[in-house]
Amino acid sequence: MDNITLKIENKECFNFALEQCGIPLIEAIYIENNNSFPLENTFIEITLHPDFEESLKIPLPKIHGGDRHKIEEVDLRLPPARMEKTLEAERVILECSLKQEEEEEILTQVKKDVILSAYNDWNLKDFYAELLACFITPNHPVIMQVLKQVREVKKRNTGDNSLPGYQHNAQTVYEMTKALYETFKDFGISYINPPASFEANQKIRFADMVLHDQMGTCLDLTVLACSCLEQMGLYPLVILVQGHAFIGVWLQEDTINYNLIIEDKLKLINFIESENLLLFNSSTYAVSPQPPFEKAVKQGVDILNTTHLTGAVDINICRKKGYKPLPIRMGAINTEVNEEEVTSLAQQILKQAALAQQNIKSEEEVKSEKKEPLPKVVEKRFNRWKSSMLDLSMKNKLLNLANLNITKIVANILIGEVKQWLVQFLARQQEENNEDNIDPQSLMALLQLVSSLTPEKIIGHNFNLSEQFNLGSYIQGKDPLLQQLLPQILQHQQREIYGAIGDYFRKQLKKQPFLILDIPSKILAQFEDYLASGKTIEIIPNASDQSESQRANLQNRIDENEILARKTTELVKGRCTAIQGIGLDIPCGEVELYTIGKTLEREALTAQEETGSSTLYLA
Repeated sequence: MDNITLKIENKECFNFALEQCGIPLIEAIYIENNNSFPLENTFIEITLHPDFEESLKIPLPKIHGGDRHKIEEVDLRLPPARMEKTLEAERVILECSLKQEEEEEILTQVKKDVILSAYNDWNLKDFYAELLACFITPNHPVIMQVLKQVREVKKRNTGDNSLPGYQHNAQTVYEMTKALYETFKDFGISYINPPASFEANQKIRFADMVLHDQMGTCLDLTVLACSCLEQMGLYPLVILVQGHAFIGVWLQEDTINYNLIIEDKLKLINFIESENLLLFNSSTYAVSPQPPFEKAVKQGVDILNTTHLTGAVDINICRKKGYKPLPIRMGAINTEVNEEEVTSLAQQILKQAALAQQNIKSEEEVKSEKKEPLPKVVEKRFNRWKSSMLDLSMKNKLLNLANLNITKIVANILIGEVKQWLVQFLARQQEENNEDNIDPQSLMALLQLVSSLTPEKIIGHNFNLSEQFNLGSYIQGKDPLLQQLLPQILQHQQREIYGAIGDYFRKQLKKQPFLILDIPSKILAQFEDYLASGKTIEIIPNASDQSESQRANLQNRIDENEILARKTTELVKGRCTAIQGIGLDIPCGEVELYTIGKTLEREALTAQEETGSSTLYLA
């Protein structure tokens, strides 16, 4: 039909990693009706050719003459099985048609070429640097077999074969990383140069490919090492410089970086000098004979100092932002080889990983198996969950969690602290008579930024409950000056900010319709069983008069099993502790617990009278 304009905005190049992260191929569709009459009973049909599954149909509202309609967030899902089989870049046709509902007559149509990259293809030109997090696969079958060797090396070095993540100290993280580095020398891996242009497309070899081919580029070796580090419970970084990639790992669990990509070289150097960050060169661990780990560390720092930094991708932050590992499994490995023929350690690991993968049942096999009946207490718990979800009213706390959103409250408190900091900063400059040292342009930019601060500029995404109480989650603003300012203020004003949040909670206690219980996830099912059995629980306050030494002992305790045992013992007695916020050092004392309890009791009684059932749920 004439006088109808159809336009689509899409990515010209797409791959498996983008699909895995939920980044859409089609960003927007525009339909413009230039006729004098309305466009009714129409829909958009989107199809990919060739050999893709069913098309996507999107119904359209009435579009009056002269109006324009925009469709955002087009949920065109590309089948993972098809994406996984894409071994080379190929051209596909994206077809978008505007059709009439009854006759399915095509009113207008747009066709565009899209390059579908290989499943393991990555480059800086078409894809984001943070997309590298998808190629780091800690759950790949090979990685666990590699870590078995790492344990042996660490035992030989230190007498301890445990891989405890961040449970101990920075020295333990260093020893774990060193053991991983030294493990690679037994695999016979050789370093090969990347393509002539590092910015060109590069196929990344996964763990099984590196061990099978016994060679890899700097990016392959970096991805392999980072996968192992992440499986050990550590937070790795991929350091990208001009023409090279190598490895970083945080030595402390506490978050000191909140950016997906660190582009400031000086910031990285400061992290290294303050012993928060460890770098080591990827290609060094594939040299034969392998140099000492200390030399690889020195080479990593030297490369950073002498080469242009493209960016350091923080894998832990990427995971929090939804960049998930690709669901890649091993290719076919012959497991029938005689033990005598498997001579290299790399081949032994491949065989062990392949056997382990064979023992993992497919989804179809699991579905076809006859399920054993659940224990009565567990079945009762499931029924409680199901019945809870049947309540579709806005009073159901499982469906309506808006009342748990404190992000704007925290953001406003942060803004208040920022303004207070600015006042003190200006006063200090005046007292010290350093006005001439302040760049007037920078000062004006700072004043304009602070005066225009709103909660929306600080709140960068939808937070889950635990993130809402973590001040570091709020440092996601796009403004570079704001990203520099907030960490400094949080570092010096953290106690004051948490105090302000605590004051707010105490003022809002009578309105607070939820209570947070301190129950570790490992005993949550046991807690549910306890409730489902009909027993009562006693919710006890978090002692507000606890001495500083006792509190320090609890915070510094590294034996997770001891903490878990203590809380399990309390649970067996029917006791659990209430807390004011996740990660907050704000006690929920007897007065606070009583006040919140009365609010919950009042809501439950009201709901019982209005609906016949209570809406108090364990969420």
